[in-house]
Amino acid sequence: MSLSNVNLVRFQSTKSKDVAISLDTYVSRMQAGQSNIYYIVGSSVADMMSSPSLEKLLSLNYEVLLMDSTLDEYVMMHATEYSTDVKN
Repeated sequence: MSLSNVNLVRFQSTKSKDVAISLDTYVSRMQAGQSNIYYIVGSSVADMMSSPSLEKLLSLNYEVLLMDSTLDEYVMMHATEYSTDVKN
């Protein structure tokens, strides 16, 4: 997938479970000093939200993308570079 099309994909996140968001939206909401896009892969949102892996990121108030589809994983594996300069 080209980087020009990756922003068409929508993801659930720890701060947006009911409305899927774009990577640009995610980046615009990143915390000051955050330079990475964080995501977790699992079989369900409930399983991912109960993962101990999220504890540290949530304590820092970082938003984490929730990926429960193999397509989500595929997109992230092929979009290895994404600008985090989209801040609003």
